[in-house]
Amino acid sequence: MTDTLIDKTVAEATQLIQEFQKLLLGQHITTGDLGDSVVFGKLKQFPTRVRCGALAWHAVSDVIEEWGKRSGQQINFSK
Repeated sequence: MTDTLIDKTVAEATQLIQEFQKLLLGQHITTGDLGDSVVFGKLKQFPTRVRCGALAWHAVSDVIEEWGKRSGQQINFSK
């Protein structure tokens, strides 16, 4: 996940997080930018594991949301 988000803007990261969530639910994704994270698409076959696979992505989403509320600034994911 971190490799996927490096050098992305907050808007791009948010889009990728949404795409990843769609992937886990077995929905069609519109971008190929998820990189190696697409292997997690297999988790849809194991519904009890979906939450585990999405945990880090949810955490980043929460950080983006909380940071925006507190600072009014954007996070830049960079190396």
